[in-house]
Amino acid sequence: MLTALSKQLMPPWMQSIARRAKLERSLKTFERRVVTHRFGGIDLTVSLCDPVGAEWYGQDSGHLAEITFF
Repeated sequence: MLTALSKQLMPPWMQSIARRAKLERSLKTFERRVVTHRFGGIDLTVSLCDPVGAEWYGQDSGHLAEITFF
C-alpha cells in the first residue's frame, strides 16, 4: 500500500532515484559466494555475485530435455 501511494505522489525522477538506491543497497549487502551445483548432469562451480544470479544459479538443475534429446 505504501509503495502504491508513493508511486502516485512521487514524480518519475524521484521514483527512479529510489529504485536505483534500492538496487545498489541490494547489491552492496549481498553476500557473494562460490557454490558447486549440477547443471544438466555436469558439476559446475559458479560465483554468485548478486541476488538475481543466486535465484538463477543457486540450486541444482535437473536434466535439460533438449540436451537429453541429443
